[in-house]
Amino acid sequence: MNEEMQTAKEELQAANEELHSVNDELQRRNAELGDAYSDLNNMIRSLDVMDIVVDGQLRIRRFTPAAQKMFNLILADVGRPIVDIKPQIDLPDLAEIIQDVVKRLVVNDREVQDSEGRWYLLRVRPYRTASMTIDGAILSLMDIDNQKRATTALRQSDETWQSLMSELPNLVIDPVGRILFVSRKLVDPAKTAGIGSTIYEAIEQGDRPALKKALEEVRETGRESTFKTLVISPVKCGGNVIGMTVIGRKQPEFRNEEPGPELAA
Repeated sequence: MNEEMQTAKEELQAANEELHSVNDELQRRNAELGDAYSDLNNMIRSLDVMDIVVDGQLRIRRFTPAAQKMFNLILADVGRPIVDIKPQIDLPDLAEIIQDVVKRLVVNDREVQDSEGRWYLLRVRPYRTASMTIDGAILSLMDIDNQKRATTALRQSDETWQSLMSELPNLVIDPVGRILFVSRKLVDPAKTAGIGSTIYEAIEQGDRPALKKALEEVRETGRESTFKTLVISPVKCGGNVIGMTVIGRKQPEFRNEEPGPELAA
């Protein structure tokens, strides 16, 4: 019995030493896990990301500090359904969005505004576990207010520019028909005529006498005249016609040719 007890004692000592080794390994792994958690937590805080993780029943599992203010969250909200939370952004169909993402395994992007009118991009994507099973969704909120306002300002600027350009004449010519200005709205003679050339070079040779007559009428009378679909208006200074504007009502056919001998003079 003494020998058996001695053997059992030795086995217990060996088991105890093994338990100590396992305990030391667990403590080391816990320390590594704690360090990894601290690193991850600090990285999330430094990125200032607004993320919320919900499970398949839409219960809040985890959220980043940056998401607390926007979604009006406190630590006690972990485990509560996200539909019970009243966020500062307008999302009446949030539950439907999450359920659709989980069901169809797609990413849903939507632009939303908070109570102060700032714009955000809400991105909802499926939450995949390490075994690649779907267990809820991740909600990410990104501030896009500056980009949204810049895009709006650019669009308004473009609309204003287009409106201004639509008011410009197609051509501005001097009293003898030499082109001084060509609008970027390339219609009528502007398609083939350039600054420094004459308006006659942009039309059919057979139409040049009629155009010349129209220009002479504007020079002599100081009144508006027309040539086919072109409206020719005088530009005056001190009662004298110093130039003309040409506006085309539609786009006729023009071609670039040398002026005929009757106009070259």
